[in-house]
Amino acid sequence: MRVAIIGAGAAGLASARQAVGEGVECEVLEMAAELGGTWVYTDDVGKDRYGFPVYSAMYKGLRTNLPKEVMGYPDFPIPEQNKSYLTQAEILEFLNLYADHFNIRQFIRFNRMVAEIRPFEDKWQIKSIDKPTRNEIIDVYDAVMICNGHYNDPIIPKFPGEEKFKGKIGHSHQYRSPEPFKNQRILVVGAGPSGLDLALHMSSVAKYVVLSHHTKEAVNTEYPSNVSKKPDVLRIKDAEEVEFVDGSCCRFDTIFYCTGYKYNFPFLHESCGVTVDENHIQPLYKHMIHIERPSMCFIGIPFNVCAFQMFDLQARFFCKYLAGSMSLPTPCMMRMDTEKDMQNRWSKGYTKRQAHLMGPDQLSYYEDLAAAANTSPIAPVIVKLRDESVKRLYDDLLNFREDRYKIVNKETFVKYGFPIYSAMYKDLRTNLPKEVMNYPDFYFPEQERSYLTQPKVLDFLNQYADHFNLKRLIRFNRMVTDIRPFGDQWQIKSIDKPTKKEIVNIYDAVMVCNGHNNEPFIAKIPGEENFKGKISHSRQYRSPEEYTDQRVLIIGGGPSGLDIVYLISSVAQHVVLSHHSELATLSKFPSNVTKKPDVSQIKDNGEVEFIDNSCERFDAIMYCTGYKYNYPFLHDSCGVTVDNNWVKPFYKHMINIDRPTMCFIGIPTYVCAFQLCDLQARFFCKYLKGTMSLPSSEDMRMEMDKDMQNRWAKGYSKKKAHYMGPDQQDYYDDLATTANITPIPPVIVKLWHECLKRIFDDIQNFREDNYKIIDNENFIRI
Repeated sequence: MRVAIIGAGAAGLASARQAVGEGVECEVLEMAAELGGTWVYTDDVGKDRYGFPVYSAMYKGLRTNLPKEVMGYPDFPIPEQNKSYLTQAEILEFLNLYADHFNIRQFIRFNRMVAEIRPFEDKWQIKSIDKPTRNEIIDVYDAVMICNGHYNDPIIPKFPGEEKFKGKIGHSHQYRSPEPFKNQRILVVGAGPSGLDLALHMSSVAKYVVLSHHTKEAVNTEYPSNVSKKPDVLRIKDAEEVEFVDGSCCRFDTIFYCTGYKYNFPFLHESCGVTVDENHIQPLYKHMIHIERPSMCFIGIPFNVCAFQMFDLQARFFCKYLAGSMSLPTPCMMRMDTEKDMQNRWSKGYTKRQAHLMGPDQLSYYEDLAAAANTSPIAPVIVKLRDESVKRLYDDLLNFREDRYKIVNKETFVKYGFPIYSAMYKDLRTNLPKEVMNYPDFYFPEQERSYLTQPKVLDFLNQYADHFNLKRLIRFNRMVTDIRPFGDQWQIKSIDKPTKKEIVNIYDAVMVCNGHNNEPFIAKIPGEENFKGKISHSRQYRSPEEYTDQRVLIIGGGPSGLDIVYLISSVAQHVVLSHHSELATLSKFPSNVTKKPDVSQIKDNGEVEFIDNSCERFDAIMYCTGYKYNYPFLHDSCGVTVDNNWVKPFYKHMINIDRPTMCFIGIPTYVCAFQLCDLQARFFCKYLKGTMSLPSSEDMRMEMDKDMQNRWAKGYSKKKAHYMGPDQQDYYDDLATTANITPIPPVIVKLWHECLKRIFDDIQNFREDNYKIIDNENFIRI
């Protein structure tokens, strides 16, 4: 059994995966140079470089209008990350991951334009053209799965007087970016998801946008102030003026139709017996199988569906039939089933254009397919979440993509409405020993090893909180949104996340302890737009599995960079560490890891070039380049600024000089973190209690200026304004002396330095070291 699959988009890939899984030989004919179908972005409109039609309707800056939790395949979900609505590039990356995971790429024939399909006895003859050579290729197959999508042939209504209009008239199929519409007056006709999205996109540059529609849902949607809504167009009056059915008129420079597409199969010979009547495709059993010639199947015809999940289910159904593990009814029975289905649709008032609409009926359709093929159904939660997200689109177009969801089980999902700032990844072990990570007055329980797992450290923090009875003081699920001065006090607005209620409180002082692993620092590499793989930051990293068999570039040779290189190398084909760290050059890695200098550029062909002029190709690039200090909740009136990670004006890297009842705990880097936080907190709380005084604002500023001049003299950049490293003991001693409190013992800092050196000397084995502190000056390695 040999099957031809037309198209290597999401439907074609699912079809190939299921065909191979059933032991059916397949060949995928893809007209583009890469897989992904409609998810491939191109600037081309009309014809491609070979003179063939461009069918892509993808536009720049697109983000999905369904969450990733709905868009994965049943046996291959989209990898977890801190958002639900992804970009076009991220979906394309996912489809490439899917193809590589199931080893599908080997079956795809790229740049093959199918010209004709016709019956050949009980098989199918397919003529295709190799686009670069224009050679015609004729093959015969036992079956054919048509997966060419239905965003090819735009529906463009004809308005009376259209010939009078002197501006541009186009369809969303041709839209690529909003820039050409700057300062224009634009009419968008049609308020489906694409119409709403394009109206929003173009409003960012247009003079104004009018959305003409008769969609009930769209009326509830809020838009930017330069977007207004009108009913249907009645006629075009002259070169600029358009009249609507309510008698109102507006002038426009551009008219854009967002009015959908016609199903179009120009390669089907009439002898195939398939007809399309106003988007009603006949004769199809269960909206997919050719009743008269059941070795032809159409994957992806139904719309308003959970697309990727449905493609997989339809492909499983048909491939089970091809493999002989299930039978189809007779043509007569299939025709009766189809007629009954269509009569039910007509009775609901559906038009021919809605012949394959699923929407509220999709779960029944999925369950019917699954039961007939004795295969796993699509989980009800997928449909529930799709329905919820579509409602959100129409209710809150401006913000719905900030929603985040999690599937709990087959029936239930939960919605997260707030950002997640965790940079913690699976299987993390500390890169400092527990002997350094103790608090001065509360130690980790004695145990066999020094380097602990994330759960062990979290357990320790809970023990610390319980020991000092701190949990009673914590207000969980409170998102701080605004801090500002209120007289000589502080007004803090926060949101109770479960109820979304705003709470306003007044405090005498505030200690900001929100950490600084929130906003990734990502340097822009020249030519980055040429890279077709995945680009991410270590903050998004959770586990190495998604990099299986990939060529991965890690940028940054700090401890996180080294650690992630080591973890990913366990599954990756090859890992390159790009860095300029003298310490990182000492590190020894597994044999599939190499080191390179800084990246120079990403070339036009997608290769990464380094400053030594060497070049390599990669599937993924991950930045391990640190974070920006970020305080989105601080109002400008707080007087705190962040200049390339130099936070000021701070006395001793912690106290707001102009408003000293505000303190920032944990700003310095390359420190003994838990010990530092405890020492800074003791310092500030002595001031709050009145048992120590601070210098005048002028003296504090003079001390800050002197400290910073010393740092600049050492060659520190603003990014290292709060770097301690070799100077940390002096910083700790200064704080302790000023506040007359117990200092951090020198042995803690000595052990910190020893461990940092061990990371760079032996990244593969340093966590097997164990230490014991003997006294305030000495430790031993055991």
